[in-house]
Order: sequence, then C-alpha cells, then structure tokens
Amino acid sequence: MVALVLLSVRLVRPSLSRADLWRTTFWVAAVVVWCEPVWTTLRYGQINLLIAVAVLWDLTRREGSRWAGLGIGLATAVKLTPGLFVVLLLVAGVLLWRRDRSWNQWLRTAATATGVFLGTTLAVVVALPADSKRFWTETLFETGRVGFAEETANQSIRGVLARLMHTDDPGTWWAVAAALLGGAAMVVAVRAALRGDRAVAVVVCAFTALMISPISWSHHWVWCVPLLILLADRATHAWRVTGQWPWCSRRSRCGGSRTTRAAPNWTRTRVRCCSPPSIR
Repeated sequence: MVALVLLSVRLVRPSLSRADLWRTTFWVAAVVVWCEPVWTTLRYGQINLLIAVAVLWDLTRREGSRWAGLGIGLATAVKLTPGLFVVLLLVAGVLLWRRDRSWNQWLRTAATATGVFLGTTLAVVVALPADSKRFWTETLFETGRVGFAEETANQSIRGVLARLMHTDDPGTWWAVAAALLGGAAMVVAVRAALRGDRAVAVVVCAFTALMISPISWSHHWVWCVPLLILLADRATHAWRVTGQWPWCSRRSRCGGSRTTRAAPNWTRTRVRCCSPPSIR
C-alpha cells in the first residue's frame, strides 16, 4: 500500500525531494487505505496492489533505465489487463519516433515489457504445458467462471450493460461499447503522453483497461489511488495559481458575476462562491 502511494506521488510530482516524498506518502497512505478497492483488496488477499506497483515502478523510472518494462511484462504475464499499457507505450513511442526519428524511452519500455511477457509465458508453457494449453484455449474465454457479469460488484462496461439489459451476457452490445469508449479513452491517453503529461496518460490507460475488461470487481479499482492524488494535485495547483478551484470558471465565478448584474439595485454584494477568503 505504501509503495503504491509512493510511486503514485512520484508519478504526479516527480520533482519532490526525498523528504517531502516520504512525508506526503505516509499522510496520503493513512487516508487512501480506507478507499473501498484498497481495503477490500487487503481483506481478500488479492494481488491488485502488487500489479499496480509493478506497472508504476516501470513508469516512474528515470530516463534511459534498462529495467523499465520489467514490471509491466511480469504483471501482464500474471494478469492480462496490464497489457494495455504496452499498447500505450507502443503507440506513443511510434508517434514520437515519427516526429523525432530517434529511439525513445516509450519504445524501449514497450519492447522490454513485451520480451519479458513472452519469455515468462514461454517458461510457464515449458513447465506446465497441459495447464497452459487449457488456459490459452479454454479458460481465457470462460469469463463466467469467476462470477456473473450482472453482479453489482462488477464495475466494467459489461457489468453495467448486463444490469441495464437484465442479462448475464450483453454480447455484441458490450463489444461495440468497449471498442468505442476504449478507443476514445486511449486517444486521450496517447495525446497526454505526447504532450508530456505522463500522469494523466497512465491513469486514463489504467481505468480504460478496467473499463473494457469483461469482469472488473470493485477491488480491482485500486487505481483510484493515483487518480485521487492526481486530482488533488491539479486542484491545489489551480487554487494557488488562480485563487479558485479548477471547476469554477474564472469568467463567471460559478455564476456569481451574472447573478450580481441580474440582482436588484438594493444589493451590491458580489457573490464569489469559489473565491478564497482573504487572509489578513
């Protein structure tokens, strides 16, 4: 848990000093441990925190690290969902290569992750050929073996559609919705990566993987930890720079100025619902 928070803070604020990083980590960990995905993962003894830590370990390595990609490759070999990060790395890396015509960190990490995944998978095939054949030809496609898609704990698109349609198998509707929403979300992630906003790219990619997965139980969503840290960082930064929360328009001040102009002449008090109080 502490490792996940530390890597999440490092992803969002890579410029923090070591002392500030650890101080922030312990304070944040004391709060986010009570998030439902986190404490249910600890309660059930699931590996979701370890998967997220492995992925974030790769994506917070310094530029030029030869080990970046090892965590994503191993995580994908254990649980296929993190494989979407390889897609993000590959697409962003290719687009950067077309622009700069040089081998970049995104491509290097994608290549390492792919090699580690293939090497680990082949090693398991050699060690357990019968079980591996059964998994890749049968078990992989039996999504119902872990539970019903219609259960409320399944927070993926397939689960939402199953509950709306009162069926355990949304079929083509799920495939179409997952393709459209997943594709749109990955466009957002890649664009964020290209403009250097790695934190947004990573969080969007993680939530996309969970969203399009056939089954995403509530305890799978431990990626809420980096999401909350990212939102808190962007909100406090906007407050320091503009003096208002990011969801409050500078022009309208949440409608305050327009309300003042439309108010009767007997009141001249301007309503600024998002302005910080003055400190004297």
